[in-house]
Formats: sequence, structure tokens, C-alpha cells
Amino acid sequence: MAVQKLPVEIYGESKKLFSGKCDSIIVPGAAGELGFLPGHTRLVSPLRKGTIRITDGMNEKQFEVNETGIVCVEKNGVRVILK
Repeated sequence: MAVQKLPVEIYGESKKLFSGKCDSIIVPGAAGELGFLPGHTRLVSPLRKGTIRITDGMNEKQFEVNETGIVCVEKNGVRVILK
């Protein structure tokens, strides 16, 4: 059985910052850190300042949230929109 990956897209104000598949993503939600794995239920949450961490195997990418934004978890993946 193939390992399921989580599609993730991160958008800045004027461009796409990241597009790919990963094992997990952790975002700085308004009420605390939120972590998502493949198959997560749908969710929409505001973001606060902090760090987005995307993990794929032993590799990790980080993106800073300097203002605010929103995370949308849908059946087909995670979309993060930063202001």
C-alpha cells in the first residue's frame, strides 16, 4: 500500500510560495499550533504570527508568518493564504 501524502499550497500576497506534497504541516493557529496529516477533516482557521513547518520524511521546510492569514483544510489538501 502506497504512503499517502498531503498536498499543500502556500500563497503570499503576490505569489505562490510553496506547492508540493508532504507527510505533515504545522501552522500557527489563532488559538495555538495546528497540525495536519493526510485525511484530516475539513477546517478553516485564522493564523497568527509564527512559523509554518512542513515535514516530508526527514526534510523540513519553514515559512514565517509575519502578519496574519488563513488555513483551509479540504478533502484535496491544505491551502494557506498569508497577508
